[in-house]
Amino acid sequence: MFGSVILDVAVGLVLTYLLLSLVTSAIREGIAGIFKTRAKLMERGIEQLLQDPALVKDFYEHSLIFSLYRGTSYEAAKAANTLPSYIPATSFAKAMIDLVARGPTSAATSVRFQTRACSVPSSPRSTTRRAIWTKPSRISNTGSTRPWIVCRAGTSGARRSSSSLSASY
Repeated sequence: MFGSVILDVAVGLVLTYLLLSLVTSAIREGIAGIFKTRAKLMERGIEQLLQDPALVKDFYEHSLIFSLYRGTSYEAAKAANTLPSYIPATSFAKAMIDLVARGPTSAATSVRFQTRACSVPSSPRSTTRRAIWTKPSRISNTGSTRPWIVCRAGTSGARRSSSSLSASY
């Protein structure tokens, strides 16, 4: 074809590899679609991220996430394996920010959520702690922030009790 045996063999090997990888990818996608492994792995990852089953339920029942799957509730969708296998980054971020700003729906979850927020390590460059601890002021348009979780002095890390926490929603 190109006049060189070596070049013909190289082109043939590359095309064979590309065809084999395409077929393998299609088979893998078919298996993942049948067994819904992506949805299960995403749910497991969100459970590890939030570390609280009630928070996971609140997250999946948030209106931005709830619209991505079929079912009447999180438990029903989980039982029927219809949880979403993909959540767009903007929907995920908006739902998480709303959960942080609004707070969890149950009081017990709220205390656990506040305890985890207070246990985030403090450092001058800790953007995670800053993002969790402040929320935009809804009253003024200045863009100022105010603390919404106040961890009292003398408490440390995960040992904080609910009596050492206060929050304003």
